[in-house]
Amino acid sequence: MTELRARWVCLDVGETLIDETRLWSLWADVLGIPRLTFMSAFGAVIARGGEHRGVFELVARPDWQDLMPRVQAEYGGFQLTDLYPDALRSLEALREAGYRIAIVANQPIVRTAELRAIGVTADVVAMSDELGVWKPDAAFFATALALMDEPDPSDVIYVGDRIDNDVLPAAAAGMRAVWLRRGPWGVIERTAPPQAALVIDSLDELVKRIAECWTPRVAEAAPGTEKSSTFRLTIVGGAPAYALRPGHAASCYLVESGDVGILLDMGQGAFAALGAYREPLTLRAVVVSHLHPDHMIDLVALRHYLRYGLDRPRSVTLHGPAQLRVRIGALMGEAGFLDDLPGHDLKPGTIELGALRVEARPVTHALNSFGFRVTRAEAPEEAPGLVYSGDCGRPEDILALVRPGDTLLCEASWGTSETVAEEAAHLTARQAAEVARDGRAARLILTHILDAHDPEDSAVLARTVFAGPVELAAPGLAVDLG
Repeated sequence: MTELRARWVCLDVGETLIDETRLWSLWADVLGIPRLTFMSAFGAVIARGGEHRGVFELVARPDWQDLMPRVQAEYGGFQLTDLYPDALRSLEALREAGYRIAIVANQPIVRTAELRAIGVTADVVAMSDELGVWKPDAAFFATALALMDEPDPSDVIYVGDRIDNDVLPAAAAGMRAVWLRRGPWGVIERTAPPQAALVIDSLDELVKRIAECWTPRVAEAAPGTEKSSTFRLTIVGGAPAYALRPGHAASCYLVESGDVGILLDMGQGAFAALGAYREPLTLRAVVVSHLHPDHMIDLVALRHYLRYGLDRPRSVTLHGPAQLRVRIGALMGEAGFLDDLPGHDLKPGTIELGALRVEARPVTHALNSFGFRVTRAEAPEEAPGLVYSGDCGRPEDILALVRPGDTLLCEASWGTSETVAEEAAHLTARQAAEVARDGRAARLILTHILDAHDPEDSAVLARTVFAGPVELAAPGLAVDLG
């Protein structure tokens, strides 16, 4: 008789099982800051993509760690009243349905005993401080799997309230990631990433809908089924030259048509982030827009992976501006460093990459900079596609690429700024929106916005100019290109 494989539900703690309102209210009281003010600052830090401890810097209290013993003493650990109302009944319902339960989270060691004291039981309970690994590191999820006796990761559901700490890294580890939209992160981050097997608003909902987690993912579909008909953009990273927002890699955009996938740009952090969406070896090509590191430096990581990380050296096609190979070679002290990535110098014109067609056009930025328009190779050239600006300081250059019905992925580095000199070599949100409007695009996605230039307000401003949908290029955003 074949033994049935155990299926696990592994849960986060804060804002999943435990309502942390009492803890953060106590912090406000100890700091002598009105609770509403402190909670508003807390939300602002999250909205900016910062780590939650950044709230102490925002409220100008660098001494917060000195107050930790007092806060922990007054907090007194988890109490029964801190549990979300659905926590205990949902754990029991999952157990009755045959699931094994694990609770593994970023918490102090004492939380394990505190959870048991208020009636929370599970097959595995462990906190990061005792394990010596913390989310979102891959080692955390590998350790969690080891504690569960090494099940197949696809037999594990991980439930958490944060996209950056829970959903994305759990999915990258091969688990079925479930996003629980409650608590501060659930309110502020409303766009579900494609890696989420399920999006829920309560643990009660998880109990009712858990069967949906086991339906095949698009990536698992057989050739000739749903995946073969897709024409999709996925944001791997959209950060500019520097960003303090955790989990935001620099420019990297995955475009797929059926089984064919290409990358537009590969800036810092992109290679690691790509693993959540596609095996790098399966890429048809990487196409680089210009020579700045935030658009091409992770070619180094890709080359190392292809040479040393597989059973034998492999290659992926690379098309980029003239001097790209020279610059990377000079950086690495090896003239032929990118020879494992064969391809051509970009010129104005069209490149056929399997099921995809890429039109390259020079844009005003740095030496040898290009914008791109990507369409299905089988479709007429006027069919809706994706226009990617690269970095550009002249709106007219991008407008020349846009066709009615296109999705415009446009840099807006200067965000809400109203006047920017052309020599600044980047666009504002208003300029990006004007290109979308004048080119009769179907959708505008703003990307490459500097932290200091208000990404959220940039989207608000763009919506006053362009009547179509306006979104920010958040990691994991997936868009059907038609």
